[in-house]
Amino acid sequence: MRLGRRAPYPEHERPRLKLAAFLRTGALPPTPPVVDYVSKVGEWPMYANDEIGDCTTAAAGHMIEAWTAYGQGRTVQVTEADVIAAYSAVSGYDPRDPSTDQGAVMQDVLDYWRRTGIGGHRILAFAELDVTDLEQVRAALYLFGHVYVGVDFPQSAMDQFDAGRPWDVVRRSPILGGHAVDLGYAADGRNYACVTWGAVQELTPRWWSAYVEEAWVVASPEWVSATGGTPPGLDVAALGAAFEALTGEPSPFPAPVPDPTPTPQPTPMPRVGEFVHYVSYGTPGGEYASQCRAAVVTEVNAEEPGQVGLCVVNPGGLFFHPLAEGGCAQAEGQHSGGTWHWPEGA
Repeated sequence: MRLGRRAPYPEHERPRLKLAAFLRTGALPPTPPVVDYVSKVGEWPMYANDEIGDCTTAAAGHMIEAWTAYGQGRTVQVTEADVIAAYSAVSGYDPRDPSTDQGAVMQDVLDYWRRTGIGGHRILAFAELDVTDLEQVRAALYLFGHVYVGVDFPQSAMDQFDAGRPWDVVRRSPILGGHAVDLGYAADGRNYACVTWGAVQELTPRWWSAYVEEAWVVASPEWVSATGGTPPGLDVAALGAAFEALTGEPSPFPAPVPDPTPTPQPTPMPRVGEFVHYVSYGTPGGEYASQCRAAVVTEVNAEEPGQVGLCVVNPGGLFFHPLAEGGCAQAEGQHSGGTWHWPEGA
């Protein structure tokens, strides 16, 4: 098996987006106890990573498999030729010259993946995770469907892989080099699982803390479109603005859809026989206050529908206000004496 992850660039040389700056902690959905984006995929290709150091692009190929399987309902497997072509484009590897097999920097692969694509699949954007914040890593895995991970790979892990055992810390095991994998499984109280060298490999949280050097969240259109637009709890507007400032390119994220403006409901027109409220005048001296009384529409002014004739039901009997004597005007919200309005809540 071959390694091939080169050391990451210092941030002052190659700036990058940081996911933590765009997470709205209070708006994040709870992470399920089990996040599993590996079990539905039946086969994970080797992508020649047993012969050449293309682990950085092999991991990308595995992520495309997972996104399409879980996000689109059908697994799309990019070809080995596509993976090697991307590795060559990023690193300068020439299959005719083994000395050019020198590995690649993960950020270079991400840039190429976004600008050019791998096997016809382009990503929208990417951001670096805080590898020490395991809750952020789990949330990122849940929201984005896989995490692109770079590790300092010890000899003990190679031995454990060959023996079919989880990666766990072995003290004083020498580092063989850098390796890239993709994280696809996390669960409460259990080991993580990544994909590498054509297989699903367990690793303990302790191993993660000891050997993971970098991790990246990747926004894929296959995943984002399937999850309903943008991951909840992510400040997409701020992320898009930072992306534009960093790259000078338009934000790849769709503009937030504003809440629809409620359509004003037309005021209903009165019809003969409908019940309304009539506002009595009350007495000038205040002995009787102005009150709402039940009334029935008896006439409607065809030219001014709000002007109606009423039959008002008072405790002392029926009182009529015909149109011939002026009728009653409609006054919604301003209940002055001699007017009518629709019953509250109608």
